[in-house]
Amino acid sequence: MFLEGVLIMFCTTDCYLLDQNEGDFVGREGNRIKYRNARFYDLVNRRIFKVRISDQSGPLPEEQVHVTARFSVNAGEKFCSLTFDSFEAL
Repeated sequence: MFLEGVLIMFCTTDCYLLDQNEGDFVGREGNRIKYRNARFYDLVNRRIFKVRISDQSGPLPEEQVHVTARFSVNAGEKFCSLTFDSFEAL
């Protein structure tokens, strides 16, 4: 899928949720910026990775429960980021 100059792909992996973090802060122009992210452990590649949790993301799995998770990969010219989409129990 191609949307507004950014290529969006999906990937899946067997992993488990380590933790999640959310908060807000005031930006340079005085506007309030909210964020929500989580860290997962990839059971296949044995690595920790960080993902963004959007308002459209499904519910997160319980911590330390092995799941197959689906992420959208936002690939731009200079950056690449993952956004949590959904999960299925293993």
